[in-house]
Amino acid sequence: MLAHIRRLIALLFLAIFIYSFLAWGTSHESALIARSQFTPALLSSLRGESWAIIALASLLLLTLLLGRVYCSWICPLGIMQDIARHLRKGKAERYSPNPIWIRAFFGGSCLIALLSGSILILSLLDPYSIAARFCSAILNPLAAELNNALGRSFIQPDWARYSLPLLLLVALSLLLPLGMAIWRGRIYCNSICPLGALLGLLSRFAPLAPHLTPANCGRCAHCVQSCKSQAIDLKTMRIDKTRCVGCYNCIASCSNSAISIRPHNPFASIDPSERPAKMGRKDQAAKPRPTPSADPARRAALGLGACAIGSLALPSCRPASAEQEKLSDTIDSLSNNHCHAVIPPGAGSLANFLQSCTGCGLCITACPTKTLKPSLMQHGLSGLLKPHLNFRESFCAFDCNQCGNICPEGAIAHLPLKLKQQTQIGLAEFHSERCLIWADGVECGACIEHCPTKALYIRKVSRPKLIAKNCTGCGLCAKRCYAQAISIHNGLPVIDWAKCTGCGHCIRVCPHQALDYDRLHAPILNKKLCIGCGGCEAICPATPKRALIITARAQHLQTEIKKESP
Repeated sequence: MLAHIRRLIALLFLAIFIYSFLAWGTSHESALIARSQFTPALLSSLRGESWAIIALASLLLLTLLLGRVYCSWICPLGIMQDIARHLRKGKAERYSPNPIWIRAFFGGSCLIALLSGSILILSLLDPYSIAARFCSAILNPLAAELNNALGRSFIQPDWARYSLPLLLLVALSLLLPLGMAIWRGRIYCNSICPLGALLGLLSRFAPLAPHLTPANCGRCAHCVQSCKSQAIDLKTMRIDKTRCVGCYNCIASCSNSAISIRPHNPFASIDPSERPAKMGRKDQAAKPRPTPSADPARRAALGLGACAIGSLALPSCRPASAEQEKLSDTIDSLSNNHCHAVIPPGAGSLANFLQSCTGCGLCITACPTKTLKPSLMQHGLSGLLKPHLNFRESFCAFDCNQCGNICPEGAIAHLPLKLKQQTQIGLAEFHSERCLIWADGVECGACIEHCPTKALYIRKVSRPKLIAKNCTGCGLCAKRCYAQAISIHNGLPVIDWAKCTGCGHCIRVCPHQALDYDRLHAPILNKKLCIGCGGCEAICPATPKRALIITARAQHLQTEIKKESP
């Protein structure tokens, strides 16, 4: 009965989890199932979020009382593994020793990375993040295609959200645990998953975990064959609670009621009088069992888990580095405050973002303008699969704060819309030599129309214009140019608009009136109003390089508000 209830609840959790990634324009309510997962709740609780503290405390209490029920009832990757395991019907499980050294290797690697301030290994091995990236990268576009095929409405499937290398990485990270589940059950959860190692340590002495009563056991081994975690040892009449995931398949398969959920003393050893006669010789039945000696491997694993829990708090307690302290606090300078890719508004700083985000992709799915994309190397190796803003085809909507509303890890803080509209995530750089107005003298102004903060405006400017029929190629303009913006090619002056300041000195010194003023209505950038939303870069028609490029801020700043004149 318990096994059937567990299956129903697990399928319900999985369905809601998948729906939160398939609901286009994901709402705050539909992302609650993602916030109830262990890793997001743990990372968010370090920031003092009340909902995360309640969720984490509930999961910890559940584990301490019932064992690793999270792995079979709530964890999306665990439920997917159970579904994949049904593909190997006809193959019975068998008991295998606890692979403590494998668990220690992956746990130690994750611990070392956490101590160094990186959650890369945790994000790659975390079961929630693996399942979430699969839903975001593959299931979401597939659902859009299916929706369009049924003719309900048209939803543009975003297959380009993840590049081909990232798609292969996402598929491989999911196929690895599923393949292990088909091969030998929950071997990924008990050998590789860092969360499984932590929960295993907490559930070691759970008083309400499945308990084996030796006196009732008929040694039919049905429980061993149904145990997906290979945790039941009939030789010692023990269930390894560090590996038991609380699926209750053993209870359903036992015909003698030898395994049950009842309060018991988890620290007590098996009474020799309760052992069945089949277990050994008659003299062994009367001989008291020696007290087992301490297991150094288990002690090492306990210490490793305690250090891992403590190391998760280090990123939030670590003092600012010297490089962070040197960040410029002025709006009009990027010399000490730039990075390679723009991070979402609400992230605060690149260092905080990389130490908090697991790259689950929920914000990428919910982005209405599809500006958020997963990173390959845009943030470096530590930022693999974590989102960044790509302004080549779209921009960050001025009246949208969706990513901060649904981020389950707290890596993107929720910003009120008014505050978000004043947060500078990047700064536009204007390259006049690429601008169609400067280079070709055409009328454009597309960037000005799409700037929501009015950081771009039109101003009449003057620049030198060549009258070729009057030019003799004397080169005097090039010699007298203060900015060295003029060079002579094929007997005619060529002006480098990236260097030209429009001072007009070349016009005044030309003896043949070959240079004259050209009056233009050109865009001017007010850096104190720019928030780096990317609207100007996305709409700029200049090719192959845009005239306006957003340079990312490593630490977000607050901009001024444009004051309209009376």
